[in-house]
Amino acid sequence: MVTARNVQGRILSLALHYRLTGNSESLARARAELIELCELKNWGTGHFLDVGEAAFAAGVGFDWLYDGLSSEQRQQVATAITNLAILPALAVKEGGDSWVKGNFNWNPVCNGGVMVAALAIAESQPELAKKNTERAIENLPYAAEAYSLDGAFPEGPSYWAYGTSFYLIAVL
Repeated sequence: MVTARNVQGRILSLALHYRLTGNSESLARARAELIELCELKNWGTGHFLDVGEAAFAAGVGFDWLYDGLSSEQRQQVATAITNLAILPALAVKEGGDSWVKGNFNWNPVCNGGVMVAALAIAESQPELAKKNTERAIENLPYAAEAYSLDGAFPEGPSYWAYGTSFYLIAVL
């Protein structure tokens, strides 16, 4: 999880710097980080929070760096998002202890992160993006149940901040 979060931080910071300033060095480094992420064989399906984090990074990176990516790089990123995030997320069952309908931080991190990635490639994968997005929208409210009594979070303040940040990204 730390590795995916670190990559996410670098891609978002560098891509934002590029978008705000046009700095070519930030573009080059953000693009390199994004491509390196997309060259991985797995984004961590054994600990699906990693997938949510990586998917969010790839989705935002794809969107913010789009004009700075070659057509081959765009295809590489879209393929990675599809194969390493969307399809594995859709394969996760909704029952039991699953994060899909969970009322804990994994729900917004995984549903929200993968939804951002799905929306980023919606033009090239409209049906797959729609299926993932509808599933996330249907299941994100389960995470909100944990806030219902008084706005506090049963997992404590750090998980409250973590889950809430992805919840807000997903619903805004």
